[in-house]
Amino acid sequence: MPRPDLSSIHKLLSNHAVPDGLVAVRLSSMAKHLIFKSSVKKGIEIVVPHGADLSWVAEMTQNRIPWIRSAQQHVREVRGLLNPTQINLKAVGETWSVDYRRVDEVPR
Repeated sequence: MPRPDLSSIHKLLSNHAVPDGLVAVRLSSMAKHLIFKSSVKKGIEIVVPHGADLSWVAEMTQNRIPWIRSAQQHVREVRGLLNPTQINLKAVGETWSVDYRRVDEVPR
């Protein structure tokens, strides 16, 4: 059986201005149902069961757009807390600033 083209789901999300960076759509032979899940580590996952009707998946995804946007915002907020801009060292009475850089930008 040919692998279904999930690009229509990505296009639907794009048409609704849902940024692609935190959303992954994947096909699963193990899934029995269409699954929408959110985690801080993986972001938003849309798990499509193998053999699902893609027009039905698109309809269900469109119905979940508000939830997807809300979940994306929650993931962004929580990830932001994981990367503080300051660390307060109360024991020594100091506050250190934290500067994040990409690994390839760090001076050697």
